[in-house]
Amino acid sequence: MSLRVLAVVLCVLFLMAYAWSPGWRKLRPGWLFSTCGAIIMMAVLEHPDMPRKIGIPGINLWNLLMINTVTAWLARRQAEGFAWDLPLQIKKRGLLFCAVMLVAFLRVVFADSPPALLTGFSAFAAYFVNCFKWLLPAIILFDGCRSKEQTITSLLLILSTYVLIALLTIRVMPVGGIGSGEDLSVQAARRLERNVGYHRVDVSMMLAGATWAIYCCSGLFSALWQRVAVWGVCGITLLGQALTGGRMGYVAMLGVGVIFALTKWRKLLFLGPVGLIAVVALVPSVRERMLMGFGGNEGAIVVEQNADEMTSGRVLIWPLAVEGILQRPLVGWGRTGFQLSGIAERAKSELGEDWPHPHNAYLEYLLDTGLLGMLLTLPIYLTLVAWSFRLLRMPDPFFTAVGGVAFSLFMSFLLSAMGAQTLYTRESVVMMWAVSGLLVRVWLEYHRDENGEETGFFGTEPEEVIFDRQEFARPKPGGVLV
Repeated sequence: MSLRVLAVVLCVLFLMAYAWSPGWRKLRPGWLFSTCGAIIMMAVLEHPDMPRKIGIPGINLWNLLMINTVTAWLARRQAEGFAWDLPLQIKKRGLLFCAVMLVAFLRVVFADSPPALLTGFSAFAAYFVNCFKWLLPAIILFDGCRSKEQTITSLLLILSTYVLIALLTIRVMPVGGIGSGEDLSVQAARRLERNVGYHRVDVSMMLAGATWAIYCCSGLFSALWQRVAVWGVCGITLLGQALTGGRMGYVAMLGVGVIFALTKWRKLLFLGPVGLIAVVALVPSVRERMLMGFGGNEGAIVVEQNADEMTSGRVLIWPLAVEGILQRPLVGWGRTGFQLSGIAERAKSELGEDWPHPHNAYLEYLLDTGLLGMLLTLPIYLTLVAWSFRLLRMPDPFFTAVGGVAFSLFMSFLLSAMGAQTLYTRESVVMMWAVSGLLVRVWLEYHRDENGEETGFFGTEPEEVIFDRQEFARPKPGGVLV
């Protein structure tokens, strides 16, 4: 056992014991912050060194920790005075989302001849259990965060997971030793998979949202040096994201930045290009990777635009995916519809590519669940995006932080989903869904406070946070709050 694995094992044992304790000082209750520890573990969970099972198939370090934490949560929450108050709107839409994922799996399992990849315990764990276990931290965080202070602490702990992933990315990627955009893509794919555990496309999506999410938290700190430190951390995640070579992550980051510049912070119209220039200066191959396929000049030769290169071949597979959707437009094919519809085989024979999925989360979901499944799933995503945007627009920096973090992560994911990702829950979105639990709690307590209910949620304010409501409520020219 390596020292790295031993350190993780010791941390898991500590968190398992802490989950059953009342908690230490402000880190109460124990099971709440044990859950935060499990989320931070996601930074190293997929590393090749981490054991995939401990004796029993399906039981790894993270699963063992969460089983213990969930048990402690269920055993202690009522004694600690917590009442279940999940908003009905979220409850209904969340259950519909889970029902669609369940039915998509069961349709294939109980078919006459299910495909080999959906048989056996490993398939059951990957396509059924994992769809729901990654949502557990969100549920526990919603139930456990009963004060503003707990929410801020949990939020910062979740964001630290992204910072760790960014540092690991910078550590394994040579900042100045990459010659071209293609080299950046190839090296990122090989090194990140081997040394971080996540695919470079997933890391790009995660860090794109994390950069803006961390920026949204700068208002929580009163001292100038603290805000400068936050901006420095943004620079770390930005550099890590640039080194992934994931162009959909680049697009997502640009899209979220434009939304923020137009609706919240006008200064980003100037600062955004400055940050982009700084990244390109550090890693010149990022520019080539971003513009690959868009044409231009190579000396005296004019290079035409190439849609295939621009989308990394996705424009070739998307028409085949659409054909499969049109064959069963209402209910789809069931889980792994890309294989069940025969598109994977067609892509291999006609295009010479061994595609595992259509490289578009929306097309994949339509293939699997049809239009009906998509219509039942989108409401939970759209509700969380709408709530987070409304909190983001509020002048209070606490609401801006919670809303801004959730909006950044969800919008980065939804924009990246046009070229990768999946609408099913998996490892790369655990932090995003965990933040949604905080978002729903703050949204609920905000409306309770508006209605004059005494909840105690806003009763104490952390010492490091200053809420000067007159300063933050002052509108800037054009009616935009900054």
